Amino acid sequence: MSLKALHLFFVTCSTLLAFGVAIWCVVQFFDKKEGIYLLAGVGSVGAGAGLVWYGVVVYRKLKNMSWM
Repeated sequence: MSLKALHLFFVTCSTLLAFGVAIWCVVQFFDKKEGIYLLAGVGSVGAGAGLVWYGVVVYRKLKNMSWM
């Protein structure tokens, strides 16, 4: 597995985890009505959006690099 493939795999997994945590935090906020969950959910959405942006930038930079 190339460095490109490994890097994009981890960025994808991290992005999915960030959005998953955001969904969990919003569900907890509606269940327990504690503001910290909403704040953590917003932060997780921000982290997920940042990871999407980072993934696109890295993919464009490594576009000419082989997958193998």
